[in-house]
Amino acid sequence: PGQHVTGQASTMDVANTLLSAAALPLLAGTRSENLINRAMGAEVQPEPLLLVGREGMSLSEGWMYGVRSNGIKYIQHADASEMFFDLTSDPAEEHNIAAQQKQGVQAGRINVANLKKRMPNTPSDPDDASAERLKAMGYMQ
Repeated sequence: PGQHVTGQASTMDVANTLLSAAALPLLAGTRSENLINRAMGAEVQPEPLLLVGREGMSLSEGWMYGVRSNGIKYIQHADASEMFFDLTSDPAEEHNIAAQQKQGVQAGRINVANLKKRMPNTPSDPDDASAERLKAMGYMQ
């Protein structure tokens, strides 16, 4: 209890961590890690995490993709603009250093392309009924 786990973790890890703590079977077919193992001192090979988000309240504004790995974060916007952050020196992501980090930006592009290939589905516009429900909940305009 109270163990601080360093390094990158994903919200996807929460499910298998809780299932493990409850002595229940872990979810199969996920890339989820049981964080209890890490808290007990197990070495974990960090994987880049794919970030997917909407540019705004309307899906027509497009999707942005990013990757977070080894203390850096790369973001690729729908308009093709890019952002790159050194999370170690700039954890609040206040300074976009993409112009100074050409090699890091190129690596980010490659990581995003590779991770997108592994996504089960690419984001798409919802059907009309789903769009109305999302609008009613304030997720869309």
